[in-house]
Amino acid sequence: MPSPEDHRASSPRMAGMEYDHRHMHPPVFLVDRGGLASAPGLPGDPGLVPCWTFPPARAKRKRGHGRGCMVLMGLLTLLLLFGAMALGAYQILRLQSELAQLKQDFSAQNEGTVSEKLTDLRETDSHHDGLRQAAHLTFQLPKDKQAKTLEWEPQHGRAFTQGVVYRDGALQVKEAALYFVYSRVEYMARQCPDKDALIHVVFKRGQKDQKPLVLLKGHCEGYCQQQQDGYWSTSSYVGAVLHLDQQDQIFVNVSKPGLLSHNFDANFFGLFKI
Repeated sequence: MPSPEDHRASSPRMAGMEYDHRHMHPPVFLVDRGGLASAPGLPGDPGLVPCWTFPPARAKRKRGHGRGCMVLMGLLTLLLLFGAMALGAYQILRLQSELAQLKQDFSAQNEGTVSEKLTDLRETDSHHDGLRQAAHLTFQLPKDKQAKTLEWEPQHGRAFTQGVVYRDGALQVKEAALYFVYSRVEYMARQCPDKDALIHVVFKRGQKDQKPLVLLKGHCEGYCQQQQDGYWSTSSYVGAVLHLDQQDQIFVNVSKPGLLSHNFDANFFGLFKI
């Protein structure tokens, strides 16, 4: 039986291969089937697969694994986005609900506060109306010069009524209380009339009174004192604190209305609650 050395010597291909100990890694020798078949006594080679065919297969598997990871990451990102959007929508709905509740509470509080303020204002106005009942009337030329009950201007100029009703020459009070009542009239003429006195009276007409009652009275005599221009003038003023009942009416009479001057500010009538 030949030895391995004789086999290597008999095979020219095997004889030309030597192991070079200078290489760090052992070399890889490729032999074909024909070389091994010429050597008698060696078993047949079942077939060698080149070692460089394996790395490309592994690279393909790695690329497939990377694509799967990218798809998984994309799905996770989408899930996170949808979750964030859902959470944001929930927070917005919750804030809207809380805001609506706050508006309702605020409206209820404001309604209560406004109602209280309106009630306070009504009470204050009512109180002030009781304190501010007053009127000041200025003279108005009568339509009937012979009418002894004088007519007055209730609105224009310095005239006003507040908490008091003016009707047909009379002032009507709404509340029973103490009032200061006053009136002034001025007479003026060119010729001296008869020596009759000039009477200036403030009357009261109440619901229980059968006839008007005299409250204030002015009496003028010896009034005719002509001046150099031929005119004479005199005046009468009356005023006092009086108690008036609810719905009482007061008015002014003069004995000679035709002698009244047309100076509107010199003739006036009024009252105010104390």
